[in-house]
Amino acid sequence: AELRLSNSGSVIPKLDLDSGYKNYFKSTRNLLYSIFKRNKCKIVKHINVDKEGQSRDGISFSTTHMIGSCRMADSKSHGVVDPFGEIFDYPGIYITDGAAVPTSLAVNSSLTILANAERIAHHLVEKFSAYRKDSMNISQNINSGINH
Repeated sequence: AELRLSNSGSVIPKLDLDSGYKNYFKSTRNLLYSIFKRNKCKIVKHINVDKEGQSRDGISFSTTHMIGSCRMADSKSHGVVDPFGEIFDYPGIYITDGAAVPTSLAVNSSLTILANAERIAHHLVEKFSAYRKDSMNISQNINSGINH
């Protein structure tokens, strides 16, 4: 690996990829694709572009905010969780991380993930506080009936 400075002062990274690394990349990608296909996932082809928007072939390195693998939606035909993060058809199981964000935000997603998790947590506190109050009332009614 090598870093160089351009005439304008920007950093230019360089990494020579030997055949061993290229084979590792290909076999890892094939393994992931086979897992996705067995689990009936849709593989979406992406195109790498440079700063000018020109497509770039070959192996590239990037950082991403992986989101949307358990999309939030209004029905299970469009996603995995409801607007409060509860998995459709699996009551009591919630997803509150970036997996529930329905689509790419094109910006750093950390604050959106945090805000959504807090929103879902608030909903759960409200939901289970009401449940707890109902349970306490039932318990008090049972206890008062026993004491009479």
